[in-house]
Amino acid sequence: MPNIYQKSYFDGYSKWINTQKWSFFPTFTTAYPMSPKSARRLMDRTHLAYKNYAGQCTLFWTTEPNELRDGWHIHGLLLLPGSLMNKKGYLYKHHFNNLVDIYTKMAGSKLVTNNNGKLIYDKRHRVDLRKFDSRKNAGAYALKYIMKANKGEADYDLLL
Repeated sequence: MPNIYQKSYFDGYSKWINTQKWSFFPTFTTAYPMSPKSARRLMDRTHLAYKNYAGQCTLFWTTEPNELRDGWHIHGLLLLPGSLMNKKGYLYKHHFNNLVDIYTKMAGSKLVTNNNGKLIYDKRHRVDLRKFDSRKNAGAYALKYIMKANKGEADYDLLL
């Protein structure tokens, strides 16, 4: 049970996250079992690569045990520049494909072949980029995982 100061911190963090404009609710998985420590390294690399690609990127991420197998996967909130998206807020297909390829490389896959522009890798990692719905409570979503991390069960960070 968090003490009064931790609760105040978590509540403040949750409220602040809710004030931010987000583009996507991403879920990142890997073909290998991942620990929270390896998830941190992966998210640091992915964030930097996304920034290099898009020019700007804000990423809140948090780990959660993977219910389907051993290890962890990553949930997050992602803000990307509007220039990557159409008027409805969806990524243009080539930007989506590039972000998936970037994550695949950051997760450790090696390119096997380029089949007329379709890149084929030796391992299958997955990133699901669901459009952010501002009617959903992003702060509560984040707070659920921050509270788990405080108990030592998970990890989280905000990368600007």
